[in-house]
Amino acid sequence: MPAPKKLITAAHLRSPTARESLPAQAEPYWLQLSPGRFLGYQRAQRRTSSSWRVRVLVGGKYHKARLATADDVAKGDGIHILSFKEAVDRAHTHAVVARPDTNAAVRYPRHAGGGASVNDIVADYHQHRATTPGGRSGRPMGESARKTSESSWRLHAGQSIGLIPVEALTPADVRRWHAGIASSPPVNRGKALPFDPADPEQVRARQETANRVLTIVKAALNLAWEQERLPHSILRDWWNAVQKFQTSDDTPPRMLDEAEVQRLLNATGRGGELRELVTAALMTGARAGELRLLNVQHYSPETGRLRIFQGKTGKTLTQPLTEEGVAFFEALTVGRRPSEPLLRRDGGARWERGAYRRAFQAAVDRANLQGVTFKTLRATYGKLLLLATKDIELVAKALGHSDTRVTRKHYAQYLPDELASGVAQMPAFGIEKDITVRSIRNAG
Repeated sequence: MPAPKKLITAAHLRSPTARESLPAQAEPYWLQLSPGRFLGYQRAQRRTSSSWRVRVLVGGKYHKARLATADDVAKGDGIHILSFKEAVDRAHTHAVVARPDTNAAVRYPRHAGGGASVNDIVADYHQHRATTPGGRSGRPMGESARKTSESSWRLHAGQSIGLIPVEALTPADVRRWHAGIASSPPVNRGKALPFDPADPEQVRARQETANRVLTIVKAALNLAWEQERLPHSILRDWWNAVQKFQTSDDTPPRMLDEAEVQRLLNATGRGGELRELVTAALMTGARAGELRLLNVQHYSPETGRLRIFQGKTGKTLTQPLTEEGVAFFEALTVGRRPSEPLLRRDGGARWERGAYRRAFQAAVDRANLQGVTFKTLRATYGKLLLLATKDIELVAKALGHSDTRVTRKHYAQYLPDELASGVAQMPAFGIEKDITVRSIRNAG
């Protein structure tokens, strides 16, 4: 029997850096260890899926088996992930034994998807959700929501549990990683921000972040199980037993009153680019990213409505406007081409992502407002609409919420207090009279 082709030297396999130069291919790269025994390196397109193989000549026939995942990305654990030296040792001791049931060579346990990592299944999950209806909305995940989810995963898990092969992942790994996020400072553009673990509000915020990322990995594992991409050695749903932090995120978002709205508008200056952006947000409840993508054609002068695409939910809202809003957008669009940006910088260009932040914060400071971000304008729109209509369902629809749970959580304080009205109608027990009489007697 001829020896395997494409033999290479140990220098090509000795380290992850050396193996990185080997192109991916269907046939493993083989290193002869002794006559009739070879160590193979299967280079995959996804480096987390690259694996060690063994090939042994027995009775004139080669028997091949998968040994483990290669330590190209994740550090070797001596069991599921092997370094070059560990792979050589295992290949030397690998014995070809026929199984009575199939008469096939015994193989080492195979990792999911040929060694797929947690990063791999999360990437597949995001790709799946981008095109497949699901979640509370019953729609595919919007582009903005998907990018936010992917970015959050890369930041909090991509270089930790994301590198672990799925079959090697344990509940202890997930719990340790989940707790680690909650106890670590937040990061912005690679820089750690101030974090006081004794501050309950900061701890709560970090726990909320940890819970959101935990939801991503649970959803990815559930999808992989439903698609039968997990090996049968993994027990069903153990990851769903990993508990989230119990947080009380009942604090409603910051909202402006009418006087604060006027102060903020005055601070943006009259007729400027920032004034137009802030006014559009207050008139529609749209997010900054949604506003910057609007064109002139998205405003309909015939109906007095603005068509808004929500990247977060994938919905398209046809938003009615007040008389003041109609006048504002009429003035913005008159005499302009349909394809032009609706809201422009002073030079006529479209707003770039996040370009408003510095100028907006300066306006907030000039208005002497605290805790205000651009999201505050959306919350303010919802508050003012609820105060005007007393209709929580209508507010949820205007904001594009999938149901009223989030809406009620944020705006319940502005609903008529039905409980207080009900309590006021309860019968009197004469308690106050008894207490008054007893007090007079005691005083005498």
